[in-house]
Amino acid sequence: MAKDGKSWFGPRRQREIAELISTRRSKLKPERNALQVRLLAKWRAK
Repeated sequence: MAKDGKSWFGPRRQREIAELISTRRSKLKPERNALQVRLLAKWRAK
């Protein structure tokens, strides 16, 4: 595996971290969900 600056972590951990980040940034449920989806898509892009 070539180093490209991205670190891999498991899907369960990705969901946990996305949830933590989204709850810190927004109090509105729809906005939190949208942020979680964006983060997971960004992390899974590679």
